[in-house]
Amino acid sequence: ARSYPARLASGDYYTYAATTNGLMFAVGDVSGKGLSAALVMTMVSSATTAATNRDVTGDPARILADVSADVYDYLSDSGVFVTTAIGVWDAHESTLKVANAGHSPVLHCHGDRTTSIPPAVPPLGVLPDVAHEPIELVFEPGDALLFGSDGLAEQEDAHGRQLGYDALDALLISHRPDGASALVDRLFDAVERHGAGQPQDDDRTALVVARREGVT
Repeated sequence: ARSYPARLASGDYYTYAATTNGLMFAVGDVSGKGLSAALVMTMVSSATTAATNRDVTGDPARILADVSADVYDYLSDSGVFVTTAIGVWDAHESTLKVANAGHSPVLHCHGDRTTSIPPAVPPLGVLPDVAHEPIELVFEPGDALLFGSDGLAEQEDAHGRQLGYDALDALLISHRPDGASALVDRLFDAVERHGAGQPQDDDRTALVVARREGVT
């Protein structure tokens, strides 16, 4: 995972942790930029860690609901929302579950195709109740999953053209066999090349989970 702020402080966050229920990982993007967004980001990130530590289910939708309960009043009163995606990989059951609250991109790469995992509920701070069933993915050896922020796809070049989500799809397909760390490197290199000296439009964050070939 990696995050580059557009300004001194970032409104994006990522976190991951090994738990008794598997690998939990999350990415979020606070509306707005700068110090005020960074303060909200810190609160939501801390709430995600606390909800993960309390969780006994291994269900990312339950974790997301707990985070929402912790932060909804503050976000609603402040007029701020936070897009968030949370995943849990259970190695014992070979399942990967995703809960998505208004977040994009969330891309599952399998072979020569990618699938976007759509939001199941609005961003945190919009509704008091975000209860839903998580999306369960077939996550096979060689697959990769990207939790990114829109600062990746929406970086503009000198002509005002955005990198776009098709380019992210192509990058994932091409570099999926390289592993999670290399995929993050390739994503940030591509965004930097596309920007070609243009100002960074938004915070950029990418978290990649990859299941290695031959590893069960």
